[in-house]
Amino acid sequence: MGRILIAVAEAGPRRAVARTLRGLGYDCLTARDGLETYMRLQESIPDVALLDLDLPRMSGIELLKAITAMEIVLPVVALARRSRVEEAVAAMKAGALDCLPKPVNPAKVRELVPEALRLRALALTLHPSAEPPVFEKMIGAGSRMRELFALIERVAPTDASVIIQGESGTGKELVAQALHERSRRRDR
Repeated sequence: MGRILIAVAEAGPRRAVARTLRGLGYDCLTARDGLETYMRLQESIPDVALLDLDLPRMSGIELLKAITAMEIVLPVVALARRSRVEEAVAAMKAGALDCLPKPVNPAKVRELVPEALRLRALALTLHPSAEPPVFEKMIGAGSRMRELFALIERVAPTDASVIIQGESGTGKELVAQALHERSRRRDR
């Protein structure tokens, strides 16, 4: 029926939303912070994401911007505190399909998820190439990701030393693994 990524910081609400959606037959993945969510997105793309804007280690707005940069078809329903209207507006401007107030109303989730799935299916029908390429375990079709993939292809077969730099959670280990898998020493 669909894979739903539920990224909510608090364990109780995260489990409640997952229980509601599993009861409807959806496959649910959960994450408790922004970096874990980002890493899950690097591993595989769900069909819909429910994204708490108050995530630790990487905010929901930062994640929305990263999703946009990945150029993937992923409807996102943002979850925001009622008192943070400006945050909800920022989420909608960053590409969220909708924004629900916390605590989350299960009836509203049951209504929005099928709609998000329909929109995703329509987008993929209209633009079948909208799913980004997967390079090793990295996903992305943006110009920066294509440059990274090309650089890995050029450097991997050489004996050059490589320094991989970046913020925590940006995929440095994935780059190292891709370099190793494409090198002459992949069996060693």
